Amino acid sequence: MSDVNALERFLLVSKINKQHEGDFFRIFLESEVYFIISGNLNFEEGRAILRPGDKLKLKSIEKDGKNYILLFSSLEILEM
Repeated sequence: MSDVNALERFLLVSKINKQHEGDFFRIFLESEVYFIISGNLNFEEGRAILRPGDKLKLKSIEKDGKNYILLFSSLEILEM
């Protein structure tokens, strides 16, 4: 497995030092992220660019009574 990527690194740094939260959000917006979607969608496997009005049903899990969306910072981690 590869080293921690920039998005993961800034997530960890921002949890330790709240002054870096802005850096994390900037890197997040610049990064490719991967979601697991559910439902019947007309997207081909792989990349998709959403247009205004497109809707996705994101896969989530429940833990301790809270729902969490499954988000991955690399395809390598998603495929594990």
